Amino acid sequence: MNKREERRRKKLSKKAARKAKPAKRQNAPSDQRPLSLAQSQALQRALDHDTAGQTTQAADIYRQILAEIPNQSDALLLLGMQANQAGDFRTAFDLISKSISVEPNYAEAHSQLGSALVGLGQRDDAVVSFRKALAYMPEYVETHNHLGNALKDLGRFEEAVISYQNALAIKPDYDIVLINLGIAQKNLGRYEDAVSSYQKALASNPDQELAYVNLGNVLKELGDWHGALSNYQQARTLGPDNPENLKNMGICQLLTGDYRPGWTNYAKRFESDDFKSRRSVFRIPYWNGGGCDGIPHANPDRAGKEKILVWMEQGVGDEIMFASMLPDLARRVGSVVVECDKRLIPLFQHAFPNLNFIIRSDPPAEELTDGGIHFQVSAGDLGRFLRTDVTLFPQQNFYLQADPDKRNRRRETYSQEAPGKRLVGIAWRSGNPENGLNRSLSLSRWAPILSATHCHFINLQYGDVGDELKALKENSGIDVFHDPCINPLDNMDDFAAQVAALDLVISIDNSTVHMAGALGVPTWVMLPYAPDWRWLLDRDDSPWYGSVRLFRQDKQKNWDGVIGNVSSALAQL
Repeated sequence: MNKREERRRKKLSKKAARKAKPAKRQNAPSDQRPLSLAQSQALQRALDHDTAGQTTQAADIYRQILAEIPNQSDALLLLGMQANQAGDFRTAFDLISKSISVEPNYAEAHSQLGSALVGLGQRDDAVVSFRKALAYMPEYVETHNHLGNALKDLGRFEEAVISYQNALAIKPDYDIVLINLGIAQKNLGRYEDAVSSYQKALASNPDQELAYVNLGNVLKELGDWHGALSNYQQARTLGPDNPENLKNMGICQLLTGDYRPGWTNYAKRFESDDFKSRRSVFRIPYWNGGGCDGIPHANPDRAGKEKILVWMEQGVGDEIMFASMLPDLARRVGSVVVECDKRLIPLFQHAFPNLNFIIRSDPPAEELTDGGIHFQVSAGDLGRFLRTDVTLFPQQNFYLQADPDKRNRRRETYSQEAPGKRLVGIAWRSGNPENGLNRSLSLSRWAPILSATHCHFINLQYGDVGDELKALKENSGIDVFHDPCINPLDNMDDFAAQVAALDLVISIDNSTVHMAGALGVPTWVMLPYAPDWRWLLDRDDSPWYGSVRLFRQDKQKNWDGVIGNVSSALAQL
């Protein structure tokens, strides 16, 4: 139990203790028998145990009281609070709901029910419970904060801001609420407001590690990379082992080209709660990079003979990019087995015929767990050993090959649609849950690019885009060709053939870019001001893909400048 939760429990326990004393209870529900003096004293002992962290002893007394008075609302609530604290949210929900049925106007019970509902993933219902609690006790700071958190998790950031501001109107220097307010403001793109909120949190509590982490995050979005790193470093002095901070520090270091410490810190992503990709499910020793860059082999007797499992991670684009390191790994170890998205296996197997590719499944394929593999490593961690400096990237770094017959058929189809014109594929939207909105660009804004009459534009955007293409045609007269034979989400082999058939790909930062770059197709990538770490800074090329050209925003949200630069470059093509 952290200090904040301990203070909160003490406060709640004191409130419940006052409430539990029969002399002070007014308008008790008619169906609840009042506590006897002995029962009141027992409840107080239980509360003392709870406050001291002796939850088992407290729970025994609560249950004893409930055995005598099954609908005793205080014991039901306090036992439910224990279940909430232990993460047993279903039990908490049942107990607290019963307490509320006995005494429906107790604010704390509604607030605790909201917390149980959050734990059960029922945030819409939690919002209702928190608001009921505030109707009975509007000055309850913690419930305002919990309401804001539930709204934030639902993506209702404007409402979350209001809830946090209500909490701060009661307690202006509450550092946790200030941090939560900053997070909501950041999600609304109100970066300067977020900076102010984090700075106020630090003024209130200079040792607030989370404030430094989140201030670093928003400064990174503002393009203040050195300021971001400085705050991450400050957070590290307060919490050296915080994986979220180390992951964020690693991302910033990779972005600035400081690869060696960047990869090391980025490896902490799997321990970070906010990292959504799968974790390792294999009980196999982790590869230490033996044989790379002077690193000794973990088992010298097996040097050059070890069998290593590489398991892919994150999205399809990441899998494609990380696959560029597989040939380097294969030259250093005995044999390599790769677990990956089944849609990529035909492409990967054709590109790397000496490697063995296995479909990712849950549970994993038996051949990955039968004891024949010596080491495992995540694909993203290969960079720690194989890409520690920009000079270690291959000169000719395209490595995938589309099926030539499929590619030729696609090109013939597109050329017949527009003889003599350049074939240009476009993609404008990212599905990335964390930063996709910041990367994406509505199709209607592409009109200056799509007005190039010497080009035939072909849709590469995954997902259902029929309405967007129709609206573009109706509003601007621009027709982007959609190939009904290709579904990028279902068949990557066909999608690779489509991309390989083109003269040029123009896209925002999504998986299309990785496919095109890995195939060696000329690719123009339109990037936000604060790009993903893989694109580095202050350069228009990429060490990951030799055929990629980068077009960057020169300030936050300035897509007009990027569109203008792409349009000018296209006119010269």
